[in-house]
Amino acid sequence: MVAAKGALLEEIARHRKLLLEEICFIGDDIVDVPAFRRCGLAVAPADADPEVFGYVHLVGRSDGGRGIVREVVDLVLKAGGNWDTATASYLKG
Repeated sequence: MVAAKGALLEEIARHRKLLLEEICFIGDDIVDVPAFRRCGLAVAPADADPEVFGYVHLVGRSDGGRGIVREVVDLVLKAGGNWDTATASYLKG
C-alpha cells in the first residue's frame, strides 16, 4: 500500500507530462484524500468509506472490485466524445 498517494500522483503527472487536472483518481479510503485533492476527477466507489465522500467529485453506483473502473472509463469516454470510436470495432459489423 502507498501511504503518500498525493505525492505519488504528482510524481506520476510529472513523469507522464500531465497536468494534475488531466488525471482521474479512484479511491475508497481516507489515505486517498490527498490524491483526491490534487486530481481533476476524484471518484469513490459506492462502498467507499463514507468519510471520503465529501472529497470526491463523484460517488459511483458500483462497488470497488465490482465494476467501478468500467463505470468511470465509460463515463470519461462518453464525456470526451470518444465512446463511438472506442467501441466501434466491438459494436458494429
